[in-house]
Amino acid sequence: MAFLASGRIKQAIVADIYQPRGYSNLRAAWAPDAKIEHRHVDLRTAGWLRNLMEEAGVEAAQTVVTACHACGVLADELIHECLQAEVSFAVVPCCHGEKAGILLAIGCAHTAPSCVVFAQGARGEMLRKLAKEYQLDRGLTYDMLRLGAIDAAPGYIARLRQIDAAITPKNRILLGLHKPEEAQKRREQRRANLDRLAQTAESLCRSQRSILVGRSAKEALFDQTDKISLPRRSGAT
Repeated sequence: MAFLASGRIKQAIVADIYQPRGYSNLRAAWAPDAKIEHRHVDLRTAGWLRNLMEEAGVEAAQTVVTACHACGVLADELIHECLQAEVSFAVVPCCHGEKAGILLAIGCAHTAPSCVVFAQGARGEMLRKLAKEYQLDRGLTYDMLRLGAIDAAPGYIARLRQIDAAITPKNRILLGLHKPEEAQKRREQRRANLDRLAQTAESLCRSQRSILVGRSAKEALFDQTDKISLPRRSGAT
């Protein structure tokens, strides 16, 4: 609604499994005449984002997904769904599995059902151990892994931004920008770097190759050892 009120977008779909009680009041106050609708969406349904886009008649290049304080598993699922649909997105993760095996709605600042997630699993346990052993911020550790996954996705550029911590301590924004052309340029640059590395390695191999031609490695080693002149001891005859 904030994007609609600012005039930055022409159409918005609020996708959630439930409709907040304040939805109608916010819409009436912020965007009474805007093209906005609420859709009951179960995020456990694979392909829900593509389905919404098809029903709305919009292309991936025209779509941006935003999520503020998407807790734990929800943030991962949103990122995964956006990557599958090849759309750009901005996600602010929250509640990074602080209490293993405990419903994170306990002590969470949010009351939405989407906040109720479990922090169990092999990956969560691994990250907890890493964060503790290396004295890392657990939330930052999770977000860096997410950022790496976004950056490794074909056609995507990953960015990390922050908003004022006075607004919320959960202030990291993970951006996934679907830019196939720019991503292709980065792949070409990585390939050029690998080519230079391979050329350097081949040059080193060629400089040593003549040593091994026509003889075994053991013979070549003795051949090189014979060429080394050892210093003579003082007083030796």
